[in-house]
Amino acid sequence: MLWQNRIALTTALVAAWMLTGTLWADKKKEAPVDASTVTARVKSVDAAKSTLTVLIASKNGEKRVEEKTFTLRPQTRIGWIVGKGQEPKPAKLSELQPGDQITLHLSADGKEVEAVDALPPTLHGAIRAIAADRRTITVGGKGKDGPADYEVIVPAEAKILLSDGLSKNEAPKEGKLTDLSEGLFVSVALGLDRKTAQVVHAQGPSVSGTVRGFDTGTRTLTIQVKQDGQLVEKTYRLAANARIEGDVTPGELAQVRLSVHDSTTAVAVIVPKKK
Repeated sequence: MLWQNRIALTTALVAAWMLTGTLWADKKKEAPVDASTVTARVKSVDAAKSTLTVLIASKNGEKRVEEKTFTLRPQTRIGWIVGKGQEPKPAKLSELQPGDQITLHLSADGKEVEAVDALPPTLHGAIRAIAADRRTITVGGKGKDGPADYEVIVPAEAKILLSDGLSKNEAPKEGKLTDLSEGLFVSVALGLDRKTAQVVHAQGPSVSGTVRGFDTGTRTLTIQVKQDGQLVEKTYRLAANARIEGDVTPGELAQVRLSVHDSTTAVAVIVPKKK
C-alpha cells in the first residue's frame, strides 16, 4: 500500500501538470492583488444553501488538515480548468464532488470566495479489464462504500503515458491503448463527464512478499507471495538500472515494482527499514 500510495501521488501530480501547465501560473497572476489563493479538496457541497466545505492542508509543515465552510455569493465565479491556454469552463456548484481538487481565490480578509477553479477529477487504481473494440478500460478504485470498479472511455485523442519510474526525473513516454494491460497501475485524468479519459498515466504493478533468493550474478530475485490463497514463488529479472533500497536478503519482506513494459522485469526493489 505504501508503494501504491507513492505511485498514486506521483501520477496525480503528473496528470495535473499535463492538464494545467502554465495555465495554473497564469490564473495566479490574474487573481486580484488583494486576494489570497488557497488549494483545497472538496469535502461536501450544499447547492441549495450555496455552501462549500473544503479541507485545507496546513502550510506550516504540520500534518494537519483544516476544515472550512464558505457561503458562495451569486457573483462567485466557478470554473473547470480544461487545458493549457484555455479559459476555465463555466461550472455550477452542484457539479463539484467530494475529493475534487480546487483553488479558492479569496478576498483580502479571507472570508469571501471570489472564484473557484477546479481540476478535472482523477481516478487511481489497477486496470481490471480492457475492451479495445469499445476503447474502454476498467479501473479498480475506491468507492463510497469500499472498493469499486469504474469503466472509463479512452478516446483516440486521449494521451496515454507510460513510465517505469526508474528515477524521479524520468519523462514518461507516449503510448497507445494497445500498450496497456491488465494489472498496470494507472492514474486517469477524467473529463468533466467523469467517464472519459483525457490522460492515462500507466506504471508497472507492484508485488510484495518474502525474499527467498537474490542472485547478484544473474540479477534475479525470487520472492514468496500469496496467490489464490496459496503461497507461491515468483522469480523476476532485475533491469540493468533497477533501483534497490535496503538489504535484500532471504527472509526479509520486499516490495517489488515491475516494468510497465514487461511484468517479468523488476525496476525497483524496496526492503522497508526495520523500526
